[in-house]
Amino acid sequence: MKPPAGSRFTRLSTEEMAQRRLDGLCYNCPKKFSREHLKHCTMKGIYLLVGDLEESEDAPSDDDQEVAISLLALAGVPASQTLRLTTTIGEVHIQTLVDSSSTHSFIVTETGSRLGLHPVARPGLTVGIANGDRVPSTGICKAVSLRIGNEHFVLDLYVLPLGGYELVLGCDWLRTLGHVL
Repeated sequence: MKPPAGSRFTRLSTEEMAQRRLDGLCYNCPKKFSREHLKHCTMKGIYLLVGDLEESEDAPSDDDQEVAISLLALAGVPASQTLRLTTTIGEVHIQTLVDSSSTHSFIVTETGSRLGLHPVARPGLTVGIANGDRVPSTGICKAVSLRIGNEHFVLDLYVLPLGGYELVLGCDWLRTLGHVL
């Protein structure tokens, strides 16, 4: 199935995925799936798996949601399972962590200043960490335009004193790609 023009992803319906699983086929190409096939699949890459869940009216909005960051993202602890990439804001390349354990996206205080971003002050704003502690945030940089490869995104970035990564992309960014399960 070819993606529509301008689409980021090839989309398989739940039924198509179930049929491929039953037939033992690769999700990305029409060949039989095996661990060996995975090494040689001509369509291998990074893919997004989206479920058919519809958004509930009772689901919390970003405004209602507790703002949280993972301890690894806050401390900048590298791990072999982390997804890191280069993001561009203006013409500046920034090492970025993609962190599905963080509810929102965050930028280091000094990086925001260096880029000329002006956070909207939020006195008393704190961000929860997985260990139960809270870290004060100086505010939110609204509608920051960033680029990953040829893809453009506009995000609100919470300002934090991070250690190790200049930018953390959380679930708010992942939602721009489709539903997050």
